[in-house]
Amino acid sequence: MSKPAVWEPVDPGQIREGALSLAVCPDDPARPYLLGTLDGLFVWTKSAGGEWAWKHVPQKGDQGLHVSGQVRDVLAAESNNCGNGYAATIDSGVWRIAAGRGTRIDEPGDAIQASRSVILRDDLLFVGTTEGVRAYDVEQKKWQPSTVVTGLVTKQSLSGSRIYAAVWTAGVSFNDSCSDPDKPNNCVWSTPASQPDNKYVRDVVGSPKGAWIVAGTAGGVFHWDGKIWRQPEGMPTGDIFALAQAEDGRAVFAAVAGQIWYWNVDDVGLNWSRLGNLSFPVIDLTVAGDYLYATTTNFGIWRWPLH
Repeated sequence: MSKPAVWEPVDPGQIREGALSLAVCPDDPARPYLLGTLDGLFVWTKSAGGEWAWKHVPQKGDQGLHVSGQVRDVLAAESNNCGNGYAATIDSGVWRIAAGRGTRIDEPGDAIQASRSVILRDDLLFVGTTEGVRAYDVEQKKWQPSTVVTGLVTKQSLSGSRIYAAVWTAGVSFNDSCSDPDKPNNCVWSTPASQPDNKYVRDVVGSPKGAWIVAGTAGGVFHWDGKIWRQPEGMPTGDIFALAQAEDGRAVFAAVAGQIWYWNVDDVGLNWSRLGNLSFPVIDLTVAGDYLYATTTNFGIWRWPLH
């Protein structure tokens, strides 16, 4: 992995206070796309004068209203030149973004209203809520029966066809397929043979078949090697607010104590190294193409070239 001397600011002069989540354009990995904040959803847009800036995403059909709420997670779908996406908010439901506008896909008052994460696999959108994981069929435009995952789901990740879910007080769950999601409990979720000692899990990534899992918790990073959970030595053990995995699966990144660390998955010794000198509180990490993006709460977005 090539290591430049410094992190690069992506949106200088366009800092959004209270940034929470970032999605990057899948058709152009060098460009951010959607930014979730405490003040709603923003899109990175070029003005008539050729300057880039964050602008509120408007609601479809409602003049003057934008996608509001605390946007905890955003996802860019791989089609239409970044024209589609999804957003999970903690207080105003789940939104589909199309043609630059947002449409709410849950019903006000539903438990799905309090959502924190979104992952798309095939035609199913998996939404992590305060009461577990729910699935939405994006083709049929309907919600499936509740899954067996209950509790506060803080984050999800996709590795191959496996979805990992971080369940705040219960640990890690994963799902490989949904054979008949229209029937209750047919979208089978499993758990490792044991859970991290600290079950306050904020994020999780892993291999497609579960040979290894990395959980980010309120007490640091934990590794699962198929048998036991271990903590690496030599890195901070505070709150892990975000994890990310390289697209080829060969590296994992963690935001901890205002620093970014990485681990080469081929290193059986679990040796983590600090990645550059970024020293801001980071709330989200995103890998897109040859870049790792770090979203800070008040100091803009930064990126690190991975090659």
